[in-house]
Amino acid sequence: MFKLMGKYIATLYRQEQKYINDAMKEYQLGFSSYKFLFHISRHEGISQKELCKILNIDEALATRTMKKMENQKIAYRKKSENDSHSYALYLTDYGQEILPKLTDSIERWWDDVMIDMTKEEAEMALKFVEKMYDKARTLGE
Repeated sequence: MFKLMGKYIATLYRQEQKYINDAMKEYQLGFSSYKFLFHISRHEGISQKELCKILNIDEALATRTMKKMENQKIAYRKKSENDSHSYALYLTDYGQEILPKLTDSIERWWDDVMIDMTKEEAEMALKFVEKMYDKARTLGE
């Protein structure tokens, strides 16, 4: 029964990734940039190292993504006040401006995916997936 769950979760992830890549083409951004954009907006001043930990990505990808976002004037890095070896990450005004457009687009996709669910079913599905996510992260340590 559970051996198919990974297939379903992976398919959802790939379809979301495909949709997000299409939605972000207008801004010449991809899926990695999307994750950065949303996390930085919620945690202005987060260190690049901490963001890598949260997103479970390597620092080389983070550096490439941030350089691209800096070149496009969407985000910027600033030497951390607490640690001179670390960068704090921030969105530019332009990054703040495009964020709501992308958020709306992604929310519409999820609304379409979950259209046949009641609000309660959708909330329960999210709770279950969050529980599995939390557990999976601890199993990998």
